[in-house]
Amino acid sequence: NQGCLDTMRLTTHLKFLAQRIQQHTPWGGNEDEPMYRYLLARDPRHQTCIDRLTAYIRENFSYELSQQEKFYLLIHLSKILQLGE
Repeated sequence: NQGCLDTMRLTTHLKFLAQRIQQHTPWGGNEDEPMYRYLLARDPRHQTCIDRLTAYIRENFSYELSQQEKFYLLIHLSKILQLGE
């Protein structure tokens, strides 16, 4: 089931994000700014979702998500949001 696979991928990504937050080691990598902007423009919920996640993590864990972390979270979340439609 594709929904299960997408959920497992998001869960795995969140586990690694939690480790980076605990260790205060931001994740960097190859940024894909055009794709990130495309995902944000494709659905207004994406911007709202990533903004809320960024604020929650900043306020509760004093950790700033990198652009790359936001991009990968958005990829996983957009797949799950599509499944709910």
